[in-house]
Amino acid sequence: MLRIGLSLSFCISDLLKKGEGAQGYDAIVSCTNFDTPEQAFDAYYQNYWCDHEPEMVKALLHDIWGSLVQPRRMGGFMKSYSHNISAGHWVEVESMLELWKLLDDRNEAAGWPTRYWSSGS
Repeated sequence: MLRIGLSLSFCISDLLKKGEGAQGYDAIVSCTNFDTPEQAFDAYYQNYWCDHEPEMVKALLHDIWGSLVQPRRMGGFMKSYSHNISAGHWVEVESMLELWKLLDDRNEAAGWPTRYWSSGS
C-alpha cells in the first residue's frame, strides 16, 4: 500500500507533529505550483507551520521535495487541477492510478469537475 498525502500544508504539519519526518508517507500530491521549497515555506509558514522551528520546517520541505507531485506544474489542462480533501488529506492506495481514480470520485461526490481521470464507471 502507498500512503499518499493530499495537502502540502496539512501533511507537512502532520509529519512535523508526529516527528515522522520524510519517512511517514510515499508521496504528497498537492494543488500547489511552487518552484522551490523556499517558495512553499514563504507561502505557508505563518499560517500552518509557525508552531515549529523554521529551520526544522525548511529541512523537512527539502527532504520531501523529490516526492512532491504538483499537477499544476504539468501544464495544459492540469494548470487548473484541484482535488477535494474534505474526506481527509491522507489516503492509502495500491497504485497511483487508483489514487487518481479515487480523487476523481471524491471530486464528483462534491460536485467538482471530474475531467482529470475517468474511472470508467
